[in-house]
Amino acid sequence: MNDFYPKSSLLSGADEILKIHRMSPQSPAGLHSHEFHELVLITRGRGIHFTEEERYQIRAGDMFLIWPGRPHGYAETEKLELINILYMPEQLNFPDLDLKSQSGYYAFFELEPRLRREHSFKSRLRLSELELLEAENIIWQIERELEGKKGAFHYMAASFFMSFRGMVARWYSGQKSLHSRKLLELASLMSFINRNFEKPLSIDILASKAGMSISTLSRTFRRAFAYSPMEYVIRKRIARACELLSASNLTISEIASKTGFSDSNFFSRQFRKVKGISPREFRKFGA
Repeated sequence: MNDFYPKSSLLSGADEILKIHRMSPQSPAGLHSHEFHELVLITRGRGIHFTEEERYQIRAGDMFLIWPGRPHGYAETEKLELINILYMPEQLNFPDLDLKSQSGYYAFFELEPRLRREHSFKSRLRLSELELLEAENIIWQIERELEGKKGAFHYMAASFFMSFRGMVARWYSGQKSLHSRKLLELASLMSFINRNFEKPLSIDILASKAGMSISTLSRTFRRAFAYSPMEYVIRKRIARACELLSASNLTISEIASKTGFSDSNFFSRQFRKVKGISPREFRKFGA
């Protein structure tokens, strides 16, 4: 049985979109899921983390992300202690600045959760003793702000969490395991696309950048995202086009050019394919 815990059961209050939830100890727990993101840091002990289909051993220093709606639980816990950071990213709405230029960001927050089953959890983030202490210190600062409720405590807690996300990206970039390095190779390509999607890109350029054959790159992308590398590029371009349609007075042709499309008709076809409506309709109705 999978128990569903809605936002209101752990993130209580209309303005509570970030919370630290300590489990000391973490007792065995059956399958359950949430409607928020849950970033888990194992601080002491060991145990089994399981889903509907797999079981993985966990120990102190392990860190992983549970996406909304993903059932999971704990078993065979031995002095297991952990910290859950519960958050709603769409409501926090952080400025990414150059965070998404870091391959470690994509590896931890985007790829590892998608490829966890395929990699048998071997590409999870594992912190050193020093990194674990550093992580716990930043979490303590978040917790202090949220509990102290002094002036601008939401702002301060969010700023510390932004710092934490940046450190997670750095920590993952330093991982040495074979599975982690493979994940970082793909993450590096995602970072490259994020910085260059407005420029002319081809599958040959992407395969060369990734150091993979076209067929290997295509298979890897489809396993992670269910679409091809070039479809990924197009979706990045369409997302940027939506921003420009909503926030600028540029013409459709100008937006097509600024988002990497050399032909406005092709841009309109791809836009409709992804969003279900035309660029003009999107601008008119604010879809």
